Amino acid sequence: MSAKNGIGPKRLVVGAHYGLRDWMAQRATAVIMAVYTVILLAWFFGAQDFSYDGWASIFAT
Repeated sequence: MSAKNGIGPKRLVVGAHYGLRDWMAQRATAVIMAVYTVILLAWFFGAQDFSYDGWASIFAT
């Protein structure tokens, strides 16, 4: 077996995007989705027409 298998502290990592920018983008996306979900649920549960037709009308426009 060869001692030079390419594994160690000097190996080149490609294809992976590790970093603060990617982490922040993921968190920002999660916050946007959470806010959208809360607004959508508050709007739907606060509506007078709480039925399938009311739910379908949200996405009809």
